[in-house]
Amino acid sequence: EVIPGAEITFEDSPIDLTRDPDQLGHGLVVYGKLRVRGTPVTPHVRLGVELTAGTAFVPMENVPSGWRVGQTLYFPDTRQPDHSQNPAGKPLQEEFRTIRQVRGDGVLLDSPLVFPHLGARDADGRIVFLPVIANLSRDIVFRSENPAGVRAHSYFTERADVVIENAAFLDMGRTTGAPLSTSN
Repeated sequence: EVIPGAEITFEDSPIDLTRDPDQLGHGLVVYGKLRVRGTPVTPHVRLGVELTAGTAFVPMENVPSGWRVGQTLYFPDTRQPDHSQNPAGKPLQEEFRTIRQVRGDGVLLDSPLVFPHLGARDADGRIVFLPVIANLSRDIVFRSENPAGVRAHSYFTERADVVIENAAFLDMGRTTGAPLSTSN
């Protein structure tokens, strides 16, 4: 059982092909039973209004559970280009902000938003629905020590009995199940 508030960091060290020829041991490997239960938090919530550039207070449709000062929120790019525009290659208007204060009807951000985050509209210009923002913070974190180095991975065997709730995996992952080159 992993305790809330835990951060598990996997060391950035060369893969030892003598001790680990299958290159499975550089991360979290589970053959048996694993229970990871972080503090429950509402992962995402729909905005209560459209947000304009310069907004620092974010009203929400519903009050989220578990949102606290210091947590990181993600605001997606909500532009709706028409088919004559080519958004490919244009920078996204996504934003990350930290919660400075939690109120009953929303949250105050550490700094104002740079971009508008508008709702989706129908052909007549009426709002069909408002954007959803995500709380990215979790109180149990698994991470690689150096995202640019040898990244850790998680591997759960077919017989593993795994429950992971309200935890984050950051800067981890392999791009292949095949052995990595010996230069990694």
